Amino acid sequence: MKNSNSKGYSLVEIIIALLILTGAVIPLIGTITSDTQNAIVIANSEFAMQKARYILDTMLDSVEFDDLNSGDPAFLTGKSKDYFSLLMFPESDGKYCQGYFNDEKGQRYFATLKVVDIPNDDKILKFECYENPDLISLLNNTSPSEVNYAKLAEEAENPLNPVPSAVESNVVYSNTKWAKNTLTYHYKDFFQENKEQVLMKALFLKIKWNDNNKNNPESDGSREFCLVTHKARLLK
Repeated sequence: MKNSNSKGYSLVEIIIALLILTGAVIPLIGTITSDTQNAIVIANSEFAMQKARYILDTMLDSVEFDDLNSGDPAFLTGKSKDYFSLLMFPESDGKYCQGYFNDEKGQRYFATLKVVDIPNDDKILKFECYENPDLISLLNNTSPSEVNYAKLAEEAENPLNPVPSAVESNVVYSNTKWAKNTLTYHYKDFFQENKEQVLMKALFLKIKWNDNNKNNPESDGSREFCLVTHKARLLK
């Protein structure tokens, strides 16, 4: 038997309810879409960063200094060209340090490496350091404070028993007995032969991609990640 007190919803009430529900769902959809886009941007940026570090780590650790030739883009020769060129720069010609590659999502990237030779200039390739102290002389010094400085110096050089605090470490390296003389070294002090050879190169790596156009990393609105490092010739 039907309850005479019950009644259904009118068409107007249903329409109003749907409008209210729609007004609540639309901002939620926008938020979800925005969060998804932000996740894509972050994931793409992290992938580009990891790829850039991988390329430069390989350049620094595995590529011979003379196999890496300056240019924009740079190019590899010798064994490095055979072993590492296509590994670091897929879809390249196997010589120049630039190429395309994709991540697991199918996002496409373009990487290019520029290398610049740093001239053998005394103003650039030089460094300064404090002269090593005569610890024996300091230990035999009658001044208790200077004996303490020498002991702290020994502790600072011992990785198993470092200086207890940064304050004491600063005292050691700023004390006139410890940091008495400043020595300056130039590239020519270490590289007596073949001085004309380049001793250092600057590496500029750029990776481009487009979050909104995954197949064309160089299109309008693309993003770019840059990483810079230096490679030095190892002296034998």
